[in-house]
This record gives sequence, C-alpha cells and structure tokens, in this order.
Amino acid sequence: MKKREYRAKKGSRLSNKRAKIYGSELDRIGKNYGGVTPKLVVKEARLKASPLHDYFLWDNNKAAKLHREQQARILIDSIVVEIVEVGSGEMGQIRAFHNVKVIVSKEGEEEKRERRYISIEQVTEEPDYHQQIIDEALRELKGWRQRYKQYKELTYIVEALDAVLEEKREVKKAA
Repeated sequence: MKKREYRAKKGSRLSNKRAKIYGSELDRIGKNYGGVTPKLVVKEARLKASPLHDYFLWDNNKAAKLHREQQARILIDSIVVEIVEVGSGEMGQIRAFHNVKVIVSKEGEEEKRERRYISIEQVTEEPDYHQQIIDEALRELKGWRQRYKQYKELTYIVEALDAVLEEKREVKKAA
C-alpha cells in the first residue's frame, strides 16, 4: 500500500496546505462524477462552503479581464513560424514568440524584470533570452521525466533523458 499526499507542484502559487485541501476536493469530485472537468470544478466551487470556493475570482468584471488576458496568451502561443532551409528545401515550424524575463528598468546594479513574449529572432540575437529558453526546455524535460518515469513502456526514454541531463550537468560543472 502506498501513502498518497497532495502537494503543490514546484513553482506553483499554491502552498502545500492549500494543495492538500484542493487535491482532496478534486479527488472527491472525480469520484462523484467519474472524472474531473473544469466545468464541474467551477460548478462545485460556486458553493461558498466548498473548499475550492476561495481559489476562484468571483467578481465577473475582474474575471472577464483575466480571461481575455489568458485568451491573449493562448493566441500568442498559437503562432508559429515556418522555416525553409535554403538549399535543401526542408521545412519546419517553431514557435514565433517565447515568454522570457526582460529587463524593463535598471537603477545602478538593480534590475527590474517582467515576463514578456519576444520573437524567435530576439531569442537568437540575445544570449540571455536564448539561455532562458534552454533552461526552460531542460525544466520541461525534467518535469516530463518525473511525470512518466513510472511507466515501464517509457523506460528507454527516461533512461535516455537521464543520460542527457547527466551529461548536461557534467558540462555545466566543467564550465
């Protein structure tokens, strides 16, 4: 028998205490309805007595503004650039915009950074942006590995990732 405890995902805005409460409630909803959907979660959370109620913004004007901002993120993430390799004619698609931290002001040694979407051209021209994208890609790989390592059908991929990540650590140590 395995012990199960809900925790906040690394980098989440949730505390482990809230994750435990929310996770248990989501589990309850899933058992009652045969699964969890966003629509069901909102329906259950509408009740003020629900453990999920405080997670949501119930002011419709503010919620609408945030929803439109989320739609804008989805729009930005939906655009790709098609690249045609001169000579070979090979084509490929890459994201047109990447989300990175950019310096918006600087006072002496103090930098203020904000997240902004920048073009792929800016990523290739600015080493800091390029490194942020590489670091994010490595975090995603580690996250993928963590999510799927228990599936034996994916063992060979997990092992290959382990080897690549270890090699990357060794290169970083040597630098």
